[in-house]
Amino acid sequence: MKYWKKIKLKNLDVIQKKAEEFLDKEKEKFLTNPQDLRNIVPVFLFDHKEFRKECPEFDQAFEELGFKVKFVIAYIMLSNYEGAIHVDSGADRARVNIPIVNCEETVTSFYANVKFSQEIFPNGAVFYSVVNTDYNLVDEVTVDEPTVLRISKPHGIKLNDEAKVPRVTLSVGLDPDPIILLEQDDS
Repeated sequence: MKYWKKIKLKNLDVIQKKAEEFLDKEKEKFLTNPQDLRNIVPVFLFDHKEFRKECPEFDQAFEELGFKVKFVIAYIMLSNYEGAIHVDSGADRARVNIPIVNCEETVTSFYANVKFSQEIFPNGAVFYSVVNTDYNLVDEVTVDEPTVLRISKPHGIKLNDEAKVPRVTLSVGLDPDPIILLEQDDS
């Protein structure tokens, strides 16, 4: 099973620059206390439609590959806590992650034999925690260029240098599901 695949996106440097500028303008919305970066919301559902208006290169890059953008999430890490082993929510089996800031010193690892416990908070949010320690590392990748990730399998992100934060990626949901790019390589 293939867990990841690096892909090329046209105008990547423009997309990254515009994404960083857009998120900087929006930072008041993902900081619970704008004066304190420790109170950041790690998964930030920003106004991706507005971002895509300001960055038409984003949609164009995926259209050239045969995909339509459904949504974009900013994943912001300040410590290894935000990157604990997890499976992403939603029906997508894969997403494309685009590195924006401080991704070169990080590793996304994939695991087998992970057992989760599910907890539902009063606000309806679902939290999964790992309940075993005998899981196995099966693959890893540094998201230092656009990368298709099999987000439906247990994975975690580790900052090798916690001094280089925040670590920011865009996680892009596409139609069709980019799992097809991973499965066409499976034999």
